[in-house]
Amino acid sequence: EYGGTAGLVTLEDLLEEIVGEIRDEYDTAEQEDLVIINDHEARVDAGFPLEELNERLHLGIEESGDYDSVGGYVHSVLGKIAEEGDSFQSGRAKWIVEKVKGRRIETIRLVAEERWPTEVHGHDGAGEIRVEEQTGHLP
Repeated sequence: EYGGTAGLVTLEDLLEEIVGEIRDEYDTAEQEDLVIINDHEARVDAGFPLEELNERLHLGIEESGDYDSVGGYVHSVLGKIAEEGDSFQSGRAKWIVEKVKGRRIETIRLVAEERWPTEVHGHDGAGEIRVEEQTGHLP
């Protein structure tokens, strides 16, 4: 008989349904964008800027104006909707699609032919790069 509130929908909720997760000052850090696993392996969030990844890890990738993010680059190279386990060689690393949710790539694992640059290893973990304590290898 009298109206009640069943729930609230914010503009951010609507936008996130259309374009995917949006990070802002109110979101807690769920995971790091770039994680150095060991001397030759790293995990990167698909939304991480490709140009920044290329600079930090010295990947030697030819960049294009067609994509800005790591996920966009992977989709472009694969030429199809990515599936977990899809892989290709590009620059100085093998790229492996690690986690996919729906049609969206969430994380990519990079396996380098040579060690990551020394400035990456010396990073203290404050910021977007975090060095894991364990030495994980691909399954």
